[in-house]
Amino acid sequence: EYEAFAAKYPMNGELKTQESRTQDMLNWCEQENISYTPTIFINGHELPKAYSIEDLKYILV
Repeated sequence: EYEAFAAKYPMNGELKTQESRTQDMLNWCEQENISYTPTIFINGHELPKAYSIEDLKYILV
């Protein structure tokens, strides 16, 4: 329940001070066509969806 979570972990205003950085990150994700996390990159290239993280031990030999 959100109310219980918010009462236990109140906002201290820090998020508001980071608004421009948050917007910059959102813009970068949109520019790079990143729409979910985690998105894995290897040498600047997105790991193809046909592969899983477990496959990396075979790919990166």
